[in-house]
Amino acid sequence: RLRADRLNREALETDDISVSGLDSEDRERLHELLTRHLFETNSNLAERILKDFEIEVESFSRVLPSDYAAVLEIRADAAAKNLDPDGEIVWKQILEVTSGRS
Repeated sequence: RLRADRLNREALETDDISVSGLDSEDRERLHELLTRHLFETNSNLAERILKDFEIEVESFSRVLPSDYAAVLEIRADAAAKNLDPDGEIVWKQILEVTSGRS
């Protein structure tokens, strides 16, 4: 459940940020980070989240700059097509979606 009131409204309106649910890698990483945080700080909040992780994880969203999200998508697509993610074809696509900003 996305709390849009906690996000930069201007960035949302201009599509400068990309907001999505967590994929399996995001969930795994979040679990690892919370586990480490609990170990290092004995955080009550981390403990509560981890106790019901499969339910609590639904409260998290992935927020990325839109350009970066596009770059990740292009690189994942390239890997799926067995293209070099650092090759000229992929970099051309990246430069197109980021308007030459790298």
